[in-house]
Amino acid sequence: AVENNIQDNNENRLAVNGYLNYDISKDLVFNSSAGIIKADAHNNSYNPFITSSIGIANVRNIYSTKLFNTNRLTYTKDINEKNNIKVDVIQESVNERFDNTLIYASNFFTDLVSYNDLTVASVYKVSNSPQSRQLNSDLGRINYSLLDRYLLTLSYRADGTSVFQKDKW
Repeated sequence: AVENNIQDNNENRLAVNGYLNYDISKDLVFNSSAGIIKADAHNNSYNPFITSSIGIANVRNIYSTKLFNTNRLTYTKDINEKNNIKVDVIQESVNERFDNTLIYASNFFTDLVSYNDLTVASVYKVSNSPQSRQLNSDLGRINYSLLDRYLLTLSYRADGTSVFQKDKW
């Protein structure tokens, strides 16, 4: 019966973020934010003889780390009463790493150990799929204001990622 199956799932997650704001001069400000998200998940299961006739165990471990950072430099200048300008230069990056390990075992000769001792099984399948990906973005923006009524904005953005092509930025 299904109630005899063993299922054990655990997940740990840690998220830490930080922010820095530094006035370099009256008109120039630097901002930076950074963080990390770290997660570990463990999913274990065992289907005993009574439900599977051979004893089946699955052990899955997932580890992931995500690092992110944004840096921004802002220059603001009131040229005179009628004209002002604001310039932003922004750089962002995100780096992720995943490691997914799955172990399948069957043909246990006893239900006493379940997924805790896979060496008791006679059939094994192991898969491991580490992955990583990066995203980098650069942005430039110039805002010009005339008479606090007219606004001209020029912007530039460039993004690169490792997902679509290897090392293509």
